Parts: sequence; C-alpha cells; structure tokens
Amino acid sequence: MGGLSYCNGTIQNNTIWHNIATNTGGGLSDCYGKICNCIIWANEAPGGGAQLYSPAIPTYSCIQDWTGSGMGNISLNPQFADPKNGNFHLQADSPCIDAGCLIEYLTTDYEGDTRGYDGTSEPRHDGSDYDIGAEEYSGVVPTPVTTLVPTSIYAPLISKLSDIFISDTEDNTETMDVNFFRFQNALDLDAYVSDLDTTIS
Repeated sequence: MGGLSYCNGTIQNNTIWHNIATNTGGGLSDCYGKICNCIIWANEAPGGGAQLYSPAIPTYSCIQDWTGSGMGNISLNPQFADPKNGNFHLQADSPCIDAGCLIEYLTTDYEGDTRGYDGTSEPRHDGSDYDIGAEEYSGVVPTPVTTLVPTSIYAPLISKLSDIFISDTEDNTETMDVNFFRFQNALDLDAYVSDLDTTIS
C-alpha cells in the first residue's frame, strides 16, 4: 500500500509525495471519490500506477507523468522549496500557483494562509487563484512547521481530506522531527495522532 488507499471520500488540496507501495498505487490506489487541487509526486510502485492506480478522474491536480483525462490537470514539476527537508511551500515559479479550482468552504490552507492569493501575473485555470497542493503561495517561502500523515492510510470512512501532507514519514522522521500529524477538515474535525505507524481504518 502506498500513500492513500480505498478512500471514497473527497481528496482536495493535498500534497501526496514520496510514498512507496509494495505493489501498485504509490500515491493513491482505488480512490473513487472526488480528487482535486492535489499534488501527487515522486511516489513509487513496482507493480504500476506510481502516482495513481485505478482512481477516479482527478481534476486541477499536478500529477507526475500524468497523461490521463481530467480538467485542469498538469504534469509539470511543482517546484517545492525543499521537500527532502520538509519544506513543501511552492517556489515563485511553481506551475501550481493559481492553477487550482475554487472550493468555497476551503478558505485557508493548513497554516492559516488565505486561499485565493493572486501569485501570478497571468490568469490560470478557473480564475479563483486557488493553488494546487496543501500550501497556498503567499509571496514568501517561510521555514515550515510541516505536519505529515503516515506512509500508508486505509481510509474508507473518511469523508474529506483537505490541506494535509501524505508522505513517507519513515524516511523523514529524523530531519523533520515529526511527532504529531494532523488531518484538517476530515469529517469536519481535527484528529491528532501521535503514533507514526497508526493505520486509519
């Protein structure tokens, strides 16, 4: 299992990076709900579907090597500031800036930055200026306090995942000092989990 499997709820404005599956679906596997405004990048799966395996059709997402259908999708490098050290903020030249779609009830990112910051000189996609991914570019690239969820999540009962990171915490624990991770807007509540090996089911 890779980053997120068997989730039939909404997956929006998430960053799903560097998860490794034992077979198929490094990023998302068998997720049939709405997938939008997500960055799905650098995931691995020896059996195929490194980023997505048997998914719903994503929209307004940045997906590595994506050649499938879906409105507003791009496959350009998202230009993270320093992902290996936990900085998933978008650099000023990121193609993900202003390239997402409007989600009316999702008005801030997980750091509290207002969604819809106009970070480019030209209009992109639906004109809402929503960024793709968990971070909203705000003109600066701060040093982050990054919150990650575990390498694998089995989540058939979660209705909404928004503004979170799904990444291989085992590879990043030492450099990122990950002690807690947070689901924001999942079932309209915050769930705090302190065990990095916990599987949500």
